[in-house]
Amino acid sequence: MRNSVPFLKVYQSFASDHLTIVMGHVLKSPSHQRDRPTRNPFKNALEMYRRYHVKPSAGEKVFLTLAGKVMEVTADRKGFFQFELSTPRDVDTLEVTVALADFPTEYEHLKLEVHRPAEVIVSDIDDTILVSHSTSLIRKLYLLLTKNHQSRQAFDGVKDFYDSLKEGRTEPLFFYVSSSEWNLYDFLESFVADKQLPAGVFLLQDIKSGILDLFRSGGGSHSHKKSKIETLIKVYPEAKFTLIGDSGQKDPDIYQAVALTYPEHIAKIYIRDVRKSRRSKVKQMASALKNSGVDMVFFSE
Repeated sequence: MRNSVPFLKVYQSFASDHLTIVMGHVLKSPSHQRDRPTRNPFKNALEMYRRYHVKPSAGEKVFLTLAGKVMEVTADRKGFFQFELSTPRDVDTLEVTVALADFPTEYEHLKLEVHRPAEVIVSDIDDTILVSHSTSLIRKLYLLLTKNHQSRQAFDGVKDFYDSLKEGRTEPLFFYVSSSEWNLYDFLESFVADKQLPAGVFLLQDIKSGILDLFRSGGGSHSHKKSKIETLIKVYPEAKFTLIGDSGQKDPDIYQAVALTYPEHIAKIYIRDVRKSRRSKVKQMASALKNSGVDMVFFSE
C-alpha cells in the first residue's frame, strides 16, 4: 500500500572539486501542490496549510550511490538527511542515486555539475528580494496565506541588481540562504523562476509541521544561516563571497560575524534598508568592517 511507504524528497545539491553535498527529507506523505496557480486567496491559504501539514519520517536509513561506492546516513527527527562526501577526482559531472534502505523502490537520480567558481553569491530571500514584511506578523501572514508565487512581489530593481552582479565576471554561483522553512522550497523555487532571478541552490530552515508552525514561519534565532555560509566556504575555499541581506532581522549581525571570522573570503556585503530603527547600528557595523577590509553597502533601492 503506497501510504505505508515514506516519500523521498531530494533537493538541489552541489559539488566542488573536493566536496559534494547532497540533502533531502524523508516524509510520511507528499507535500500537496496544485498544478496551476490561482488568485483565489482561500485556495492559496489551503495550499499553504497543506505545505505545513507535512509529517517527517524520522530515523529512516538513506543510501547514496556514487561511482560504485555506497554511503548511508540516518534521517534526523525532522526527517532531514545530508551527505557530505569527497568528490571523485578529475570529473565535471556526478551521477548520484539516493534511495531509502528499507524501501528500494523509493529513489531519485541526480546529475550534479562540479563547480569551480571564482565567486559565490549568497542571498537572503524574505525582505531582500521577496516583499515579506517579516517584522509585521499580520502583514507577513496575510501575504503568506493569500498569495501564490506569481502574485507575490519582488522589490523594484531586484532583477537588474542581480543581473549586474554577473556583468563582466566569470559566472558566479548563487545560493539562497533563508530562514524560511523547507516547507516553502517549491514555492521559493517557483518564485525565483517566475521573477527571472538567477537559478541557485536553496538552503532553508528546519521543516515544520502544523498550523501553529505556519504562524511562526521565518522565526527562530536565524543562527543556521551562519553555519550554512560556513559550509559553503568549506566547499568553495578558493571563491570570493558576496553576501546579500536586509536589516529587518539578523542578516547584518550574521554577515558581520562571518566577515570577521573569514575576512579573506568575503568580497562584499549588501544590506537592504527595511527597518529605520536599525539604520544607525548597521552603519556602525559597516564602518567597523572597513577595518577588516570588507565593504558593507547599505541601500534602499
